[in-house]
Formats: sequence, structure tokens, C-alpha cells
Amino acid sequence: MVKNQKMRFAVLGMMMGVVLGGGIGVVLFSITGQAVYIAIAGLGAGMGLALGAGMDQARTQ
Repeated sequence: MVKNQKMRFAVLGMMMGVVLGGGIGVVLFSITGQAVYIAIAGLGAGMGLALGAGMDQARTQ
């Protein structure tokens, strides 16, 4: 494992998106019973990745 490697915002954004999207998706699934709400975790991951990549790009400029 590399010790002096900085965590990228894209990775952090994707992790946070999965956690938040998964939490919201599970709550909505348990309330409504519709399995389509599980897909919200994937949407959260995509949004987190996009926002994190944008922040990484802004940081390097």
C-alpha cells in the first residue's frame, strides 16, 4: 500500500454518494416496497463521482 498518496475527491464523492443514495434508497424501498428505489444508490454514486471529479480538476488548475 502506498503511504503518501492523497485521497482524491472523486473517490470520496463516490463513496459518499453510495452511502447517502443507498440510505435514501433503502428507506424509500422499505416505505413503498418498490424495488426501483434501490437504483438511487447508483445515481448517488454517479453524482458523487461527477462532483468529485470536477473538484479534482479545479484543484489541479
